[in-house]
Amino acid sequence: PIGSQAITNYPISGSVKDYNATGNGTTDDYANIMLAIAGTPNYTSLYFPAGTYVVRTPITMGSYYSRDKPIQFVGENPASTIIRAETGNSATGSTIIARGGQYGSDLMINGVALRGATTITLASVTGLAVGNTVRIAQTNNPALVTGWTPTGSSDPDLDRYICHGQISKITAINGLNVTISQPLCENLTNGFFRKFDPYRGFGLLNMGLANTNNATSTSCIDFYGCEN
Repeated sequence: PIGSQAITNYPISGSVKDYNATGNGTTDDYANIMLAIAGTPNYTSLYFPAGTYVVRTPITMGSYYSRDKPIQFVGENPASTIIRAETGNSATGSTIIARGGQYGSDLMINGVALRGATTITLASVTGLAVGNTVRIAQTNNPALVTGWTPTGSSDPDLDRYICHGQISKITAINGLNVTISQPLCENLTNGFFRKFDPYRGFGLLNMGLANTNNATSTSCIDFYGCEN
């Protein structure tokens, strides 16, 4: 729930047909659907009448560096309302992507943090507070990732994302020692914390998703750092 309002109680505020989405199974409806999303007020539902809505670019509801839009997609039923991703020019061929946004600086973990630990020592806790959601990850470790080679990107996060990571909340801070709500899933070497704003309040109801994209990374739905 968001506050006291469950996602399934979001009232319908409009239809993708109001923004000229066709649902005819051949026309690329991506641009019209994105216009409809932009025009949908927070905490309401966007209605998709029966049809097959082709998209050749992933419907992106958030990104690593942006904030969420709490709305719901509502269809007739999963068999008659379908969003289908087809081959486009995107390297990530997901039908729908919903991701939380990170912000602030990397705060490095001192030494090795062991699997199962809930209290971790950082080099600095600047900017952290009890209740913060954080992304905990590390630069790539050959012990965890096989066949990995650096991308050569100027953005080190493009390499970090390939490796271990988890989302947790800070429950206590004592000096440089930070206690988290979920135990570490794996040993971390060269690990770091970064504050993270989860994507909150996105839902799907009575809809089917399909994907015939031949991109290098494909899925029907890609949720990263989401909360309801």
